[in-house]
This record gives sequence, C-alpha cells and structure tokens, in this order.
Amino acid sequence: EVVVYNLAGDQLCRLLAAPVWSGLQLKVEAQAVLAKFPLQAQRLVSTQGIVEDADHLWDHVGLGAEELTLTLVKLPPELMDILNRIVECEATNPFLATAPTSDVCLLLGGVGCELARSSYDCMLAAVERDGLSLAFADAPLRADRRLALQAVRQNGRALALVPPELAGDREVVLAAVAQNGFALRSTAEGLKKDREVVLVAVRSRGLALQLADEALREDFEVVWAAVSSELEAFDHAEGRARSDIRLLCHVHALGCASRSRRAFAESRLTRHCLMMALVCIIVFLVPCFMLSVACPR
Repeated sequence: EVVVYNLAGDQLCRLLAAPVWSGLQLKVEAQAVLAKFPLQAQRLVSTQGIVEDADHLWDHVGLGAEELTLTLVKLPPELMDILNRIVECEATNPFLATAPTSDVCLLLGGVGCELARSSYDCMLAAVERDGLSLAFADAPLRADRRLALQAVRQNGRALALVPPELAGDREVVLAAVAQNGFALRSTAEGLKKDREVVLVAVRSRGLALQLADEALREDFEVVWAAVSSELEAFDHAEGRARSDIRLLCHVHALGCASRSRRAFAESRLTRHCLMMALVCIIVFLVPCFMLSVACPR
C-alpha cells in the first residue's frame, strides 16, 4: 500500500500498488488526485531518496514493510522553466573537444541559473545531455553517487569532476572507463592496479594502457586487449609483454601504425625465429653428428 503526503503532512492519496510498479506508473495511477500538478513538476520522495520515474517501488520499500510512505514535492515555477530549457538542449557528443561549451553548459553558466545548480532534477537532466555539466553542480550534488554515475556514463571525463571518494568507487570508475578509457587518469591509484578496471579501459581506448600500473602493462591479456583496440598501445607495453611471440605476431598481423613499429616487430619476430632455428640445430643435428663420430662406418 502506498500513502502520499504533501510537505504539510496532509494525506493526498492512498492506493494499492504492485512492488514492480515504476515511479512513473505510480504517478499515472495517482493522477486522479495529483492532476493539479504537471507530471514533470512532481517529485515523490521516500526515506531512501527521490523516487525516479524509472525506479521500481521495491527499491524504496523497507525490509518486511507493507506500506510505502511518500512525500510529494512540487518544483517551483522558476525551476521548472530552467528544467524545461535544459530538456530542450541537444545531447552532446562526448568524443568532441567542444563538449565543455555545449548548450547545457552555457545555460548553467549563465545568469539566473544559480537555483538550477543546487537542484538535483535540473542537474540530472543536464548530465544526461552533457556529463561535463557536472562541473556546474554545487558540491553536495557532485558528491551524489547517482548523479555521478549518470554523468560518467554520458562522458567518462566527468570522473575528474567527482570527489575522491567517488573516484575510488569501483562501479563509478567502471562506468567511466567503459565510456572513455582515458578516465583511468582520474581514478584512485588503487584502481589503476585493478585488472578488470584496466581491461575495460584499454578495450575502450588502447592507449589508456600507459595509465595502468606497471605490473599490468606487462600482463599478456591486458596488452593484447590494448593493442587490439589501438596498435600504438604496444609502445606502452612493459617487460615480457614486449618480447612475447604471440603479441608480436598479433601486432604484425594487425598491421602496425608506423614503419618503425613494423620494423621493430619484424626484427623481434625474425630474431625469435632464428633463435628457434638455432635451438633445433643444436637439439637435433648435434646429437646426430656426435653419433656419427662415435660409430664410424
């Protein structure tokens, strides 16, 4: 059972709802009572936080509870106006260098948008369109995990804008490096040694290998994934990975990005083949020669 109150503590409605209902479905079902407020202006808040339109009600029901108590919050008209303007902005391409000057950033940086920078709803809509707009959020909002996750999913570079505790949050970091491997630069040092994090990063951008811990730069699987993404990543391999015959063959087969690198790979491959040939000579021909000397005709 769901009970909705206003900020004054007055009960607005009570209805039976399935735990699988979404926040939006609950609003639609309660429209007979809540119709005086536009859907976009409604915010339902539980003890767990804001009930997003995509959330399931079970995310906000306490363990063993049979009743979900919600508070209806109405956004002020001036905030709704800014929110509508943000929603009308086009989403930016996170791979373009012009992202910091996107329509969303220009809007939030303008006069009269101070209220939006402290509004969760406005900043959520903003980071969905440009993750780098998180830079305009007030400090408490930049520390909000859900907001940070949405920002780095849109643009991995937004990881540089979150506080240190979120830069060390594995889920946030994985989302960031999956979108842009170079986000590994902004992660906590400990996660640069995390094999799964580094693998996700180099699969997104091979050259992110240079940001990984040295031990992982000579890990066969990590280097293979990096080279498969960007051949130039081979320059940042370390130790035994640089002379691994399987990696050298892989680089040669894919085609190197420059003549020098191709020459390097070919020289290492040739030297390895010569060494193998020499071993074969020693192992097979020398015993035959010794046997012929020991047993003359």
